[in-house]
Amino acid sequence: MAGEVLQFLHVFRLKTTLQACTRDRVFVDYKKISFLADIFNCTQFWKCLFAIIQALYSVYRILWIADKLVGGMGKLYYYVRQTNRLLEPGMGNVMKMFLDSKMPHMELSKLKLTKADREWLMHKYVIWHIFPAL
Repeated sequence: MAGEVLQFLHVFRLKTTLQACTRDRVFVDYKKISFLADIFNCTQFWKCLFAIIQALYSVYRILWIADKLVGGMGKLYYYVRQTNRLLEPGMGNVMKMFLDSKMPHMELSKLKLTKADREWLMHKYVIWHIFPAL
C-alpha cells in the first residue's frame, strides 16, 4: 500500500516535468501514448491526485511509523485517529472529483496489456472510471 501512495507523491512532484515532456517533439511524434498528454495537461486530474494524497496521508504516516525501528505509539495513536476521522470524507471527495465530467479517460485499446494486467484491472473498482472501455 505504501508503494502506491509514494508513487502518487512522486507523480505529483513531477507535475511540471510530465507536462513539459508532453510538449516534446519525440513524445508528440510517438502516437501510441498520445492520450497521456490529455491526462497530464488536465487540471482536474491533478486536483484529483492531490485529493487522493490528502485522503491517504495519515495512512502513509501509519505505514512509515510501523517501518521505523523506534517506538512511536503516541504518533501511531494520533494517525490512526486521524485516519478514522478523515479517510471516509477524503475518499468521498476523491470520488466526487473522479466522477466529474472534466476528468480525462484513458482507452484500454491504446494500451498493450498482458492477461495478468487485465485481470488486475478487473478487481479495482476505481479503474472503471479511468478505463471505461474495459
